[in-house]
Amino acid sequence: MKFFLKALLSLVVAIVAFQVWMHWPVRLAVPSEQANYQLPAAGPTEIKLSLLETGYIESLHAMNVRGGDWSNYRSGVMAVLIEHPQGRFLIDAGFGRNAKQHFLTTPALMQAVAKLTHSGGTIDALAAKGLTPADLDGILLTHAHWDHTSGLEDLSQVPVITTVEEIEFMRSGEEHVVLVAEWLDQLTLKAVPFDSGAIAGFERSQDLFGDGSVTLLPMPGHTPGSMAVLVNQPNGESLLFVGDTAWAHEGVDWPAEKPYISKVLVDSEPNAVANWLIQLHQMQAQNPKLSIIPAHDRRFYSAIQ
Repeated sequence: MKFFLKALLSLVVAIVAFQVWMHWPVRLAVPSEQANYQLPAAGPTEIKLSLLETGYIESLHAMNVRGGDWSNYRSGVMAVLIEHPQGRFLIDAGFGRNAKQHFLTTPALMQAVAKLTHSGGTIDALAAKGLTPADLDGILLTHAHWDHTSGLEDLSQVPVITTVEEIEFMRSGEEHVVLVAEWLDQLTLKAVPFDSGAIAGFERSQDLFGDGSVTLLPMPGHTPGSMAVLVNQPNGESLLFVGDTAWAHEGVDWPAEKPYISKVLVDSEPNAVANWLIQLHQMQAQNPKLSIIPAHDRRFYSAIQ
């Protein structure tokens, strides 16, 4: 009996110690010598951005960034409408009308620690603006996890634009892409060539409209083919949509990774994600008019309006 009690106590101590270690506020080391991450001047084209928020997931802030607090955290799920004289595009697909059913395809652990609030589909948010899927020229997919692809079920006729690595990931049949895999035969997938040259520390880029207003940037790590979307306005203000490279903005500000269990479960290459967080931290410091937007941090959605 004494042996059993000692073993049980040791187990409890080990679990508590692991939890403390996992959430201890460890910051990523930022090198003193930094590369040049200055953004180029934007062209004259004014871009209209609209937030299409379709719900949120409630979890703990401490589960979104290492060193975060234990308060409730509403992780937004959204699509962003880009309106340019040459076309309309979405950044990610947001929730679909069947998002509650889609949520049930996620791992049991996520369903146990998170609560979903669904406010409608992206297609409905578009309709409220007088738009239909036929009015869209494409969906710029930052990555293929369920909460960024749920809306594709209702928007399957709109071309999906992402990296060749992410298209391969979508076709891989891995657990994280089980949702979108159901619709692959219905989707038109277009790979980004990234042939516009280097920009702001990125070796490759794709100038979507040819005027410097919207640039696609490879940012692999969260998934094998994750990408970011940079929007440059004529007034010098810029927004960088980084998908899930960071879940909470503190990941960029501090910088800090996701907690151990979170990053192991969701990041395909955690070390690559850590390197991107350091780069984003430096980029933010070098560009005072840059707003970095993690896809799920609702506190920073106001920058989109």
